[in-house]
Amino acid sequence: MKPHLRVAWLVAIFLLTGAASSCSSKSVVVPSVVGKPVKTAEQALTASGLTYAVVYQPRGPAQPPPIGTVISQAPSSGSQVTHGVKVTIVVYGSG
Repeated sequence: MKPHLRVAWLVAIFLLTGAASSCSSKSVVVPSVVGKPVKTAEQALTASGLTYAVVYQPRGPAQPPPIGTVISQAPSSGSQVTHGVKVTIVVYGSG
């Protein structure tokens, strides 16, 4: 096979593989984890096929929730996102 044809085939295979993988990326709904303990939230996000980042907030509202409770999340619950997207959860207390 001539070198330029070999390159053309490799490019075609690369493009088809990339197109196939982008078509197979699933959409998932972000679960609600606000008000849940951090470990429960982490498990729910992982089970949904999402990744997460935990941010601790040492100061809370006038009547703070129990330490270790998720007080906010982004993206918000019910959002349609791509499988594997990172959800940031803010947890009351210090990590």
